[in-house]
Amino acid sequence: MGDTGRAIIDYAVPLSILLAIPIMLLIGLVMERGLIRFFYKRSHAE
Repeated sequence: MGDTGRAIIDYAVPLSILLAIPIMLLIGLVMERGLIRFFYKRSHAE
């Protein structure tokens, strides 16, 4: 395996962690705007 393959393996986990944070934030914002917003107006008993 060359240097490129070793670099990909070495940096895969930290890079995926750094990329996962903004992606999850974006998914959370989209879900909040699209779905959860409709539940704010409902009463607690529902």
